[in-house]
Amino acid sequence: MRRVEPLTNGHREGLFALYGRIFGASKGARFRQRFDWQYGRNPYTRDGQITNWILTSDRAVVGHLGVIPMDLKVGDQRVHGSWICDYMVDPEHRVGSELAALRATASDSADLPIGYGLHDHVVRSYMKLDWKPLAVGSFLIKCLEWRAISSLFAGPRAAGPAGRAGAALRRAADVPRFCRPLLRRRMRPTPAERPMVALPSAFDDALDRLWERVADAYPVGVERTCRYLTWRYRICGPEGARLLVLRGDAVPRGFALIERVRWRGIDVGLISELIWAPERHDDARSLLAAIEDVMRRERVAAIVTEGFPPRIRRTLLANGFLEYPQRKENAVFFDRLRRCPPPLIGEVDNWLLTPGDSDRSLGYPRAPWREL
Repeated sequence: MRRVEPLTNGHREGLFALYGRIFGASKGARFRQRFDWQYGRNPYTRDGQITNWILTSDRAVVGHLGVIPMDLKVGDQRVHGSWICDYMVDPEHRVGSELAALRATASDSADLPIGYGLHDHVVRSYMKLDWKPLAVGSFLIKCLEWRAISSLFAGPRAAGPAGRAGAALRRAADVPRFCRPLLRRRMRPTPAERPMVALPSAFDDALDRLWERVADAYPVGVERTCRYLTWRYRICGPEGARLLVLRGDAVPRGFALIERVRWRGIDVGLISELIWAPERHDDARSLLAAIEDVMRRERVAAIVTEGFPPRIRRTLLANGFLEYPQRKENAVFFDRLRRCPPPLIGEVDNWLLTPGDSDRSLGYPRAPWREL
């Protein structure tokens, strides 16, 4: 007999075993390591709020859905939101009313539950539950070394020789585009810009004041406050994130969070957060130049990122990033309390969506930094 129920301590080992069966032992080990921090120590969880549901069959764990609580800014109001995370079901149990019941638990998880980076079939299943879809921008990449090119355009492993050959032919026209940044002069901060970017070892409330100044540029998005950033990112350490803060007149003018991860078999620098005042285009260039400087010293093959609203994407494209030829990412949301203006949340241009808002970024294998 199958049933959907809240996760208990007695189900934990079954949950970790499920993750290992579906995604492999190494990803299963990383899931175990992050589980208590991600769900148990989340400062946005409200009293009595359930963050994890499981699907059981004769008491064995065969499915799971988790949500990550957080606060969202929607226009002038603050809304309690949640991200769908770690949704998985054993293959032989991916049919039936209980599967739909497991998906539906996310609908009541917060005032504005959201999913980002979901597979097409998952998005379609949530649309049947009256969730609204968004098409989020695809990956952006800037190659720093030639080895990134071969990794980017490697054919699908499971497609066989004919499939790999077809994929190679379809993508052949894109290879010169991704080679061009390697042949151009690298992006360097000017002597006047270099001292402006600091790498602090912790967040402080100055970033809250920065967010207050720039938040109007992002009508909908997770609040990038010190409280959120301190929980979401582990600064420093061999596999932690790196914080770059653009200073000016004793106050920060922008910041970026970067991580070093394994992506498509190569070490890359992942831009997880990127915030600056929208009218200060030179500040964006200073931040991106500092990021590239760090990444070149780290000898990563490429810098990648995803999502972000069109304004930030245009800035990245103007500074050497290119769209990786793959489908756009998917996001869905459900305004169950009808509190949010539909024109505001229904337009993807209004959303601030970053890699930090997708549970996929939690699953990337961390690569240790060369320079601590």
